[in-house]
Amino acid sequence: MKHFCVSSFSYAPLRNNFLTPLIKELPSTQNIDEALHRAFGEPNFLDYQNWQPQKLGLLAQQIQNKFQFDLSSKQFKPRIISVLITGSAKMQDELKTGLEKFYARIEKVTLPKDMWKYVNDSSKNISQVGPALFCDFLKEIGFTRYVKVDHHFRKEFPQLLGLNDDCRKMSFKKSFILSQEIAGSIGITPYHLDSLLYLWGRYGK
Repeated sequence: MKHFCVSSFSYAPLRNNFLTPLIKELPSTQNIDEALHRAFGEPNFLDYQNWQPQKLGLLAQQIQNKFQFDLSSKQFKPRIISVLITGSAKMQDELKTGLEKFYARIEKVTLPKDMWKYVNDSSKNISQVGPALFCDFLKEIGFTRYVKVDHHFRKEFPQLLGLNDDCRKMSFKKSFILSQEIAGSIGITPYHLDSLLYLWGRYGK
């Protein structure tokens, strides 16, 4: 659940302008509990037992009952609570047959187009979390064929593929499938490719 939250809150404005200043470092599985504690003044985030899906969802609902946020808002606090409520419900459902079966379901999906469909279907009932953020969650829990297709990733495709077109106009689905093909052709995981493109896009010339 901490991996899920770190990935779901990796939306740059939320992460960089709200969560990071609270804890003076980027959110991670080691500090996301402290970040949420400081964001809402709620010490129950620091209790490890509350990071089970059902308990985390109940804690988020208690905060919502107290503050009555507009959960459709893009503002940071309502966004977080909306993610916690809907995301906890989704993860509780996914894990009801156990962690091993959850992992097995993911591993059975192997074709790139089916992988993209899986992340779309999995994220559609989670407020404020789309397929890119759900891909980030999957890659961070060990599924190295999933990549977070973001602007760092997509803007490097023209040079990588020798194209003149602006690949930012390429659909997220096509970018995701291309990542599988490129990584496979050079014998690395898409996770490795994603890391290289991120570093190139962020720091390269």
